[in-house]
Order: sequence, then C-alpha cells, then structure tokens
Amino acid sequence: MSKRAQLLLCIFWLVMVPVASAVSAQDGRPKRFPDFMEGYRAYENDNWQRAADFMWKACIIWDEDGRNVIVYADQPEPYLPRYYLGVALFNLGCYREALHHFEKSLLNQQTIRGTEKQADNLRSLKQKCKEFLEYEEENAEVNCSKWLIDTEEEPAVITEGPREPDQSPDDTH
Repeated sequence: MSKRAQLLLCIFWLVMVPVASAVSAQDGRPKRFPDFMEGYRAYENDNWQRAADFMWKACIIWDEDGRNVIVYADQPEPYLPRYYLGVALFNLGCYREALHHFEKSLLNQQTIRGTEKQADNLRSLKQKCKEFLEYEEENAEVNCSKWLIDTEEEPAVITEGPREPDQSPDDTH
C-alpha cells in the first residue's frame, strides 16, 4: 500500500469512525451525551449555574426523549435535560424560564417509567414557579408604581438653576 493510501486510510479512521460511533445507527441519536453528563453531575452537587449551562447545551444537541443514557460507569438516567435545566433555573431564581422548560419537558407530557420522583418534583416546582411569579408581579406593581413615567409626554426640561425652597418661580426678583 502506498504512503498516500495509508495516509488517506488514517484520515478516514481519525475522522469517520468517531463520528459514526457517536451516533446510533437506528435514529441518529448520539450514543454519548457529555453535556448532559456534566450537567447531571453539577445538578447532583447543587452547582445550579453549571447545571443550567450544561443542560442548556444538552437541549440544543438533542431534545428530551426520556431514553436512558449512562451518566456514570454503570448508572443509567433518563435523558431529561429540560427537566434538570428547569430545576437549575428554579434554584437560580429564574422562575419564568424554569416554568418554560418544565412545560416543554417530556415529563410534563407523558409518563416515563422510573421517573415518578422527577415527575412529582416537576409538578411541585411548576406550582411554586407560578406562585413566585404571581407574587413578583403583585409586588412589582406595588413597589415600582411610583417610578412609572408617562412615556407619551415629553420629559420636562429644566432651564433654571436651583431655587430656594421658599421661592416660587414668579418670586425671582
């Protein structure tokens, strides 16, 4: 075999084999989910920012399907990055975003065997998100209303310098 043929064969093995082995032959689903694995580890350690970052990436690569993936050497977990992203966002105080991902989660739409604990937690956290959002909206109106500005009016332009507290605008002589 010529050196050129050997080089092409090496390139083939370096490029094509990892790509082919990373994807399932049946449906194009990746065999490994490193972002999900990292996000899951962060979730288990209550590292919410890291969990959110990695679960977000996992959602982009492959949406939830609930099928098992290996997280540790022999520990299968259902692939539910939207659920774990929602939990992380909830713990970061991002209730609107957490609620969005909980509602899009597969756990919200169907029963997946072995995920009863997560499904119960999802229902509970969804309710808490709604309560927190309602509370925030109610309090935001109360706390922020004095700073509301009527945007249809032109802002006042101050053309005079400061006045003494007892002086009115006409008493300037």
